[in-house]
Amino acid sequence: LAQADRLAERIRVAIERRAFQLSDGQVRITASFGVAAPRRADSASVADWIAAADQALYLAKAQGRNRVVTQRPGSSSPAAAAALCVAA
Repeated sequence: LAQADRLAERIRVAIERRAFQLSDGQVRITASFGVAAPRRADSASVADWIAAADQALYLAKAQGRNRVVTQRPGSSSPAAAAALCVAA
């Protein structure tokens, strides 16, 4: 689970550091990531898994964007990782 969190952070940093060239200059962007595992492995659907990652993503945005928030299974507090939902 921790690997997904580390991967999301590496991707976030790479996006933040990259300047994208446009015809009239350059632009930099940032991304927020919500990472989550199913709340209950025995009954979690894909929709539940995506909903948990989406909730973590909204927490990342609420905390100031350009960050990774992870959510532990069976909890609503950030902690560990498994699924990835990305928004730039």
